[in-house]
Amino acid sequence: VKVSIYCPAKNENSESESTELFPKLNISEKVGDKWQNASFELSDLEVLVQRFSMYRQALLDAGGATNGSDREQGSQEK
Repeated sequence: VKVSIYCPAKNENSESESTELFPKLNISEKVGDKWQNASFELSDLEVLVQRFSMYRQALLDAGGATNGSDREQGSQEK
């Protein structure tokens, strides 16, 4: 898996005529001899961060999946 942050307008090697200054996050995975790519814009990532935080909190509130530090903190609160 390869993860990169890419800004088409600032890449001198790109032949893209894009003037987009906001970076994109590219995640690439090699499957066989080919690469499969997923590209996310900054606004997509902001929504994902908000949703992950919301889902994480919902799981914590329900006593669901946690990581080690949350588990320790949760056991101290009880």
